[in-house]
Amino acid sequence: MKNRFYFYLSGFFGNFYFERGIWILYLLHLKFSLYEIGILQAILNITMTVFELPSGIISDYLRRKKTLFLGHLFIILYMVIFVFSQDFWFLALGHVIYGIGLSLISGTEESYLYESYEKEGKVESYGKGIGIYVACVTAALALSMGLGGYLQLFSWHLIFYMGIFMHLLSLIFIFSLEDADIYEKSSKQSIKSILKDSYNVLRENTTLVYLIFALAIFSSIISVYFMYGQTLLFNLQIDIKEVGLIFSIISLLQIVTSLISSKISDKYNQRDTIFFILFIILIFYLVSLINNTYLVLLAFIVINTLYALFEPITSVLFNNEVKTNIRATLLSVINFATSLIMAIIFPLIGFIGEYVELNIVLVTVGISSLMVCFCCLFVYFKRKQPNGIVESNSSIDIS
Repeated sequence: MKNRFYFYLSGFFGNFYFERGIWILYLLHLKFSLYEIGILQAILNITMTVFELPSGIISDYLRRKKTLFLGHLFIILYMVIFVFSQDFWFLALGHVIYGIGLSLISGTEESYLYESYEKEGKVESYGKGIGIYVACVTAALALSMGLGGYLQLFSWHLIFYMGIFMHLLSLIFIFSLEDADIYEKSSKQSIKSILKDSYNVLRENTTLVYLIFALAIFSSIISVYFMYGQTLLFNLQIDIKEVGLIFSIISLLQIVTSLISSKISDKYNQRDTIFFILFIILIFYLVSLINNTYLVLLAFIVINTLYALFEPITSVLFNNEVKTNIRATLLSVINFATSLIMAIIFPLIGFIGEYVELNIVLVTVGISSLMVCFCCLFVYFKRKQPNGIVESNSSIDIS
């Protein structure tokens, strides 16, 4: 329990990104065009695409604590670059380093938490645990995004100095963690066996591929919508401070939905809950097409809030499907697909947004992705065996 408390604290301090709600506005302040900003985001996503699968293998090989520590070191280096440079190519390098750091952290967090419950024989409590963790992460984002809009009034660099400080605090708590390995050290897998097990799972259980693609397409498009929301709100004549405040409000609402996600998942059918969330998001995408500032703002808030409900519910669904020894690798497959989609979509939207109203572009892409996500999930649930656990039949290489 004490170990998980340190984990929650590391997640809290490790998610203070004061620039998160205004980074596009910062780059616009530096006189970058929307297309150039799209290129920088594409560089980040391509980096994450390239490093996602290797980072999952690294996490399964080095284990979770070392991987998390390394990931946050890369995040700190990215912030240092943003403090000392405004050159496009140095910022591009910063995005590469940022992408590596995010890749190392993503998937490793969920794996660590799931395995801590698995070690105690309390896997059924993971839904509550991931809800608490997402709430901690979201609380940090809410505070940092809200403060970021005001910190930039003093200095744009101050938002990065504060971020560096918070991530250093996170490293202290990560250093205090103990790996929640459920395998003995003598049974540590080789990289070859991790790849072999992961390949066999996806080859022998094609149903799981539908779930992976559905989660990837949903996460990528909602993330793009969230990030372009800065420009969307700014185009509605909303001040930078107020943009940061709106993102904080969204984060606070996400905290609530994260905390109640396990109760909703336990009370209602998991499949019906997921489809209901997708349907409500579809409705609000359509609402945002109405040419009214308040309706566009309301739709933006609701869609991003519901994402925080969708994420932990589907996290429980996915983690219950796979074995511990390849969990981080398969989570990285999801993140790999997510980053690849974002690398393509983000700059494309930036380019089209120069000629077509941004809101229309975002809604069109959003609705299209929902249709694809719905179809994939429909196939997954139709083929999925009741209480089926996806496992690998390959042996573990202990060399």
